[in-house]
Amino acid sequence: MAKVQLWSSLLAIFLLVATVFAQDAGKEADVGAIDIYGEFPNNPFGIIVNGHKNKLNVYFDNQADETYTVNYISGALVKADDFSTIVRNLSVYKYDLTIPAKQKVAIPYQFHSEFAPQDLGLTVIIDFSDSNKTPLRGIAYNGTVTVTDPEHSIFDVQLLFLYAVLAAILAGVGYIIQQAFFGSAGKKSKKSKKTAEKAAPVKHRDESGNLVLDESWIPEQHLKKASSPKQSPKTRKRTTRTK
Repeated sequence: MAKVQLWSSLLAIFLLVATVFAQDAGKEADVGAIDIYGEFPNNPFGIIVNGHKNKLNVYFDNQADETYTVNYISGALVKADDFSTIVRNLSVYKYDLTIPAKQKVAIPYQFHSEFAPQDLGLTVIIDFSDSNKTPLRGIAYNGTVTVTDPEHSIFDVQLLFLYAVLAAILAGVGYIIQQAFFGSAGKKSKKSKKTAEKAAPVKHRDESGNLVLDESWIPEQHLKKASSPKQSPKTRKRTTRTK
């Protein structure tokens, strides 16, 4: 009797372990039915431009019979000759995007770069979960990219604004220098011209050569008296007698 119970217990344990392995095998089959990869739109050579929003489309192709949820997408720039050495971690975006069974979805992922022109490795990782909320992870992109500087144009709005600011600063500095070193000299020259005009000597002879007296300093009342004719005393007496 004891042997029968022992064999029954061993059989139950064997069935439990077999069930667990069967579930794990099924889960691996489901994950293997998912295709995850990333592509740069209209950028087959993976050109990364500094200061721009570089876009990568992550494709999640759910070929399984259950629903999956994309939780996060993150990335990192690594050394081109050693992908295990991280140069800089990129942005982490939260999506919580549900991918139904037998559907393929493109998920945009954007990141910035501020490096000297060079070749770097790019690794983009996608974190997702199944219908039981089991956390899973996949690599969407793992390749070499080329970092470049943007092409500048003379009609760039930022450059035009920078040129305007520099021109205004130079004009202000030039005005300050002009006022500091040449402003006082200009004022003195104007004053000296006015003084010279006031102190200009009066001509004592006219065009005919006759003597001309400077009467500008004589008051007007004296000039009027001097211009009126004077009567002699005899004329006054004669006039009185006649009356």
